Amino acid sequence: MSATFINSWSERQVSGASSFSITLSLTAGNSAVLIGSQDKGSPLPTSVVTDGGTGSDAFTLTSVTGTSASSFRYFVYFLPTLSDTRTGVTLTWASGVPFADAFLWQFSGLASPVLDAGVVGTGSGSGDVSTSSTGTLASADEFAVVYGCSAVEILAVPSPWTSDGRIPDTGSRGGHQILTANTAIQGTVTNDSGEYVVVAATFKGASGTDVLMPQIWM
Repeated sequence: MSATFINSWSERQVSGASSFSITLSLTAGNSAVLIGSQDKGSPLPTSVVTDGGTGSDAFTLTSVTGTSASSFRYFVYFLPTLSDTRTGVTLTWASGVPFADAFLWQFSGLASPVLDAGVVGTGSGSGDVSTSSTGTLASADEFAVVYGCSAVEILAVPSPWTSDGRIPDTGSRGGHQILTANTAIQGTVTNDSGEYVVVAATFKGASGTDVLMPQIWM
């Protein structure tokens, strides 16, 4: 099988609240990735867990997290395998935060998926703004996502990314790609103006790290 996009949705937190949920139908055995941002001064969520079904699945914070110069703290959480059919995901903080939002994507087709590359771009300006390059990827079959937030608004997610929409009120946008070559990529969004953050992450099957050695016949 190859990487397959299933669905996505996004949501924002009500100002001052300590949690919010993203409603999305999630299927057992598939994978899910969440990218979002919040105010720079607040700590990261204390939990990102699934809703619905039996028990719950906890997302793991990846190494792709940090802050912009003034306004934003960004984060990427990943769940390699959903243990049951779920109805969405809830993010919770220790106390209320001034603002936060996130995109949630579901994908399938990669065996034991892991993060391959995570890249970020921050700054201030208008027009197309990008992350740094991923460098050559580990596999020619990967699922990639991009997220952009802005002090004003992200206007678009340009090709070759497929746009997954805009979060009302915050103006953040997200998108995805199915990668069929291991060529380096960048995450790109179109910023209206002001400070921005762009985050892109790619996911490979764990077998993408395998190296086949030739057999030596004696």
